[in-house]
Amino acid sequence: MKLLFDTSSLRFKLTSVFILLVMLPALALMATNAIVSLNSGLERAYIQLETVTKLKEESLNRWVEHLESDLVSTLDAKELRWHISVLTEANDSVRLFTQVSFNRVKTALERTQSRGKRYTDIYLFNKDGLLILSTSSEHKVLKFKDSESFKTKSNEFSIQFPLDLAKKEKKQIHAIMPVINSNDQIIGFLVGVADSSQLTQLLGEKEGLGLTGESFLMSKNGILLSASNYVRHAIVPTENKVTLLKLNSEGSYRSRQRNYQDKMTLRVLYWLDSLKVVLVTEQQESEAFAPIYTALRVSVLVTIFALILAIALGIYFTKRLTAPMLELAHSASQVSKGILDTVIKVKGSTEFVNLAKIFNSMTLRLRELINQLENSEQQQRDLLNNTSSVIYIKDLQGHYVFVNHQYEELFNVKDSNISKKSDFEIFPDRIAKEFRQNDKRVLKSNSILEFEETVPLADGEHTYLSVKFPLKNSKNETYGVCGISTDITYLKKQEEVILHQAHFDALTDLPNRFLSLDRLNQMLRSKKRTQTPLALLFLDLDDFKKINDSLGHEVGDQLLVQVANRLSHSLRETDTVGRLGGDEFVIILGEIADGTDARPVAENLLSEMRTPFHLAEHELILTVTIGIAVFPDDGETPAELVKSADTAMYSAKADGGNAHCYFTTKMKEDVSRQLLLEQMLHNALANRELSLCYQPIVAIKSERIVGFEALIRWQNTELGFVSPDEFIPIAERTGLIVNIGEWVLNEALSTLAKLRDKFGEHYKMAVNLSPREFRNPRFIQQVKNAIAKAGVPYGALDLEITEGVLMGETNDISRTLLSLDKMGVGIAMDDFGTGYSSLSYLRKYPFTVLKIDQSFVFDIETDPQAKEIVNVVIAMAHILKLKVVGEGVETREQLNYLEKHHCDSAQGYYFSKPLPYEDVLRLLDSESCTK
Repeated sequence: MKLLFDTSSLRFKLTSVFILLVMLPALALMATNAIVSLNSGLERAYIQLETVTKLKEESLNRWVEHLESDLVSTLDAKELRWHISVLTEANDSVRLFTQVSFNRVKTALERTQSRGKRYTDIYLFNKDGLLILSTSSEHKVLKFKDSESFKTKSNEFSIQFPLDLAKKEKKQIHAIMPVINSNDQIIGFLVGVADSSQLTQLLGEKEGLGLTGESFLMSKNGILLSASNYVRHAIVPTENKVTLLKLNSEGSYRSRQRNYQDKMTLRVLYWLDSLKVVLVTEQQESEAFAPIYTALRVSVLVTIFALILAIALGIYFTKRLTAPMLELAHSASQVSKGILDTVIKVKGSTEFVNLAKIFNSMTLRLRELINQLENSEQQQRDLLNNTSSVIYIKDLQGHYVFVNHQYEELFNVKDSNISKKSDFEIFPDRIAKEFRQNDKRVLKSNSILEFEETVPLADGEHTYLSVKFPLKNSKNETYGVCGISTDITYLKKQEEVILHQAHFDALTDLPNRFLSLDRLNQMLRSKKRTQTPLALLFLDLDDFKKINDSLGHEVGDQLLVQVANRLSHSLRETDTVGRLGGDEFVIILGEIADGTDARPVAENLLSEMRTPFHLAEHELILTVTIGIAVFPDDGETPAELVKSADTAMYSAKADGGNAHCYFTTKMKEDVSRQLLLEQMLHNALANRELSLCYQPIVAIKSERIVGFEALIRWQNTELGFVSPDEFIPIAERTGLIVNIGEWVLNEALSTLAKLRDKFGEHYKMAVNLSPREFRNPRFIQQVKNAIAKAGVPYGALDLEITEGVLMGETNDISRTLLSLDKMGVGIAMDDFGTGYSSLSYLRKYPFTVLKIDQSFVFDIETDPQAKEIVNVVIAMAHILKLKVVGEGVETREQLNYLEKHHCDSAQGYYFSKPLPYEDVLRLLDSESCTK
């Protein structure tokens, strides 16, 4: 003890310094902690109040949303807005509906009042603020005209606090919903009266506010609107108006105010946009800071205790610091001998204690590093031995230094046995030389390289992807090569399969479109250099679709395979046959002297294909059509040659198929003409290039005009007059016929309406229909629209269809024809006698008119068979109660014959050619003059 309190002793000095070093920061820390605690406590108190404010804001917003949704759902009821409009805009002309609307609206409001139970009453005002009706049994009159919503005529939902809240009457809140009509105009207001007790209950939630916390609402002028404590209603809270103005600009504000009990409170003010009021949440400072004062008292006590403990520890550690250093010297000697488990027992002065700790830490760290090194070495061995790749290390001379287990198992060797051996002692010379050469390339480039190396194994040769890189020591000197090899044999085989699938047809194993055109392109490059010809044959199977449809796609696929085999065996080895897709094949004849050499090849293929194909239970006889194009006359690129051969093939198809055809200049011109017509036809309607002519239909007995057939004409500024026989098939193929047909129908019926207005109601109009128009799902509606627009009766229209429309006899055809018949539209069978002339069509479908084709009428005077056919057709039509029209009448003799055999009507050049509308008017004027 004497030594301890000796002021000249080192222990005393060390103890005094230790105590001062502990006490001064502790006191400073205590003071700082007190200040920080007070500030942070104030901040936490405000944050707590802001959190409670946010929660109350959410509750109030949900309450407002419920108020709004009740009124919105009421307005969304079926036809309610209309009934409201009747009430709010009622006059003498609508008195009949006023009582009905009054009952309808009142019932809806009462249902809303009873459903949500949020409103005590609901009022309906008109746009001038006059009360229309209410659910109140006492019929209280609200001063709605004084509300801001009425004055501003706002079209948004709003909440109003209309009464003087200084009075001690029951408080009410008004929810105002403007009623908007379809023109976005306000036609009235729904005003729901909600008891403020609902609002008071929400404000009265005390969670997070302690015992002294309260919430209330103020207007932006500082007027108290609602509070959780009823006592507040008698005392208006004081709040600086400058603060409220600042709140309006910033959204929220913190303040310290004395409340109605003269207690200092912490207050958070928050602007509620949904209610257009200020939400105030406050708590007395005494309650807010109570936890802080308690914490400060505890902090002081802990600091004093810590100081006492620090003094005791200072004395203890000072004594320990001066202990002799024999223990440290002994332990250091043990470590120098390699004994690393030595631990110094900490005794003595502070300096020696620190040295002992450092020494113990160094010893412990040394043991950890040795253990880590051993573990790392084992991990590396485990990693190398358990990977699926073959890993090996060689020295600069190519001798193995290390191989992993995968290498040992693959080549049935041991690491100990292979050490110091080279590849020449393990593999054949050819493979060993390749391996050694690759190793040298890695050492020479001093970088990572990849190689595909072939390795002989028991089940055959395998391909390995080997990644090799040089190994370097700490001096950046290369001392060996490391290789990582992965078996990619399966991937190489898959690559070959994928490559084959990308270039060969999966069904026939012939070159596909890509490979065929690539080979054609290569041959064309060679032919351009040698200036020699090349022929391309485009082959298409005739009626292959019928085989698929009737026998199934499986039989169709088998047939394609046999066709491919027969084509391959029928050609020379120098020729190429490929499948473009579907039933289309191409054949490239590269070794020909001139284009005529392709003819015998094509004829041989036609002959080969006529031999029956045997497919399971079926024996099929197949024909093909071949188009031939020759380089360079018919094209110099693959695309040009394929296009030319395709065009030639379609030309042969048009002649009946089962033939071959060379591409000609005329075909090219025809294709160009077709493309030009198609391009021009797209804009023909928009450019008003299409027009209608009308050929009269004459009653044979009276020789008076009873109707007209509408015939389309096209006059193009660049092409001139284009025949319908030329452009109608193009319109049919491209789908333009649908829009053109709709225009024709509207135009023809519009003309008919004018003629009937001027010359009488007995005229009819016949309009031709294409198969594509007839199958349009909107066709019936288009007919109805056109007739309604023209204002003519349904019976004034005859729609002419050919047998091509009826091919297939689908349910859609039957439904369409029956719909037209039910509407009263006439249905005419056009060009009868030129096609199948199936009587079943006339019996099955509701035709009203049968038109004899002009080819039979033309031959009446010279061909006895034509006469008999006309006689039979007229008699048959009359038996079926059909009207008969003879087409193409050009002579008086033809007309007399039709009249003799009781044909009903006729048309043709004998009466008139097709006329424009102006000429039709003149014709009918002249006919009227002759009556």
